Amino acid sequence: MLIRYRFSKDGDAKYLSHLDLLRVFDRAVRRADLPIEYSKGFNPRPKISFGPALAVGISGSGEYADMEFSDKID
Repeated sequence: MLIRYRFSKDGDAKYLSHLDLLRVFDRAVRRADLPIEYSKGFNPRPKISFGPALAVGISGSGEYADMEFSDKID
């Protein structure tokens, strides 16, 4: 199941780099115990893909990302 969501990056979050933002969403998914799909291979990573990266210090109100889940969720 693929879910596309929209989020904003403003306030103090605008000072996060793109890689830090990836880690934030990865950690949030693991802590919420969501059934995220992982890549196959030697070093499995969660299947989360983001749109183009914003520069550090730039805020954005319409950022998109995709997550792939192994089961259906509400």
